[in-house]
Amino acid sequence: MTARSVTIARIYDGAPAGKAAASESVRVLVDRLWPRGISKAKLKFDLWPKELSPSNELRKWYGHDLKRAAAFRRRYLAEIAEHPDALAALRAAVKGRNVVLLTATRELELSHAAVLRDLLLSRGKTPKTPKTPKAAKTRKSPKAWKSAAKRTTSRKRRKKSKRPTTRKSS
Repeated sequence: MTARSVTIARIYDGAPAGKAAASESVRVLVDRLWPRGISKAKLKFDLWPKELSPSNELRKWYGHDLKRAAAFRRRYLAEIAEHPDALAALRAAVKGRNVVLLTATRELELSHAAVLRDLLLSRGKTPKTPKTPKAAKTRKSPKAWKSAAKRTTSRKRRKKSKRPTTRKSS
């Protein structure tokens, strides 16, 4: 059995919004570094598995760049695979319970917390890496150029035919 529900919350936003009350949830700090400006007495959390957070090199390389999201996900899952005992301990602690993953990042869906959430919700399988959305093409193909040119010339023809003709009277 996996966790019932896994939500991601920013540490700086206060109480997480979600279906389960904070008192019923297991609160897991998923950042490797302690969040700035928060005292250890003020932040309430149950677990802090530092082994399951991305390495400093990976975190700095990624920098929440959307173009690197798929590669980050693969590399991060590979790092997690190096610590199977820590992952098993986390899964055992959250088994059948509501979980709140606490992070200091601003972009929750681009962070490592989203990858960890997907991993906790999967049933022991490593989740597939989604493809990053391709950038839209800005250049038109030659066929598109021809069809655009045809539309433009046909519009000009229609406008010419609708012009009133003036006749000289003698």
